[in-house]
Amino acid sequence: MEYSLFMIKPCAYEKKDEILEIISKKLNVLFTRDINLDEKFLNKLYKNEENLEFKKINVEQLKSGNACIGVVSGKNAITDLIKICGNKPLGKMCDKETIRYKYGPQKDTVNIENGVFYLNAIHKSDAKDALEEVTFFITEFLQDEIKKS
Repeated sequence: MEYSLFMIKPCAYEKKDEILEIISKKLNVLFTRDINLDEKFLNKLYKNEENLEFKKINVEQLKSGNACIGVVSGKNAITDLIKICGNKPLGKMCDKETIRYKYGPQKDTVNIENGVFYLNAIHKSDAKDALEEVTFFITEFLQDEIKKS
């Protein structure tokens, strides 16, 4: 059994229910959490990002509103989630049946000093990061739940 993390970004949050329905047709959605993303959480989530300019822009656009983070499971959860979400950074580059293609933001690129930054509707864990991201999110989620009780 594999586990993977996804995040419906603020630019697609209003379509959250439709996106969750697409994901749940192929994978077991173990849990989701609506969250207003803050810089501290995002910097931890993207701690492995080496391009600091990319990381800065990504964090800024993700702080712009509500998001939905969830964990999925399945025999091939990592690969299946990537296929469902789209395997390219820009939605227009993905297959027409993917979430990134269907729910891409109006403005999908930002020019930065080192090149172009692509905005898209959903984060999905890459194979090398899936376990670490799931563990991080569960740890953060449980800490919040414990503080509430």
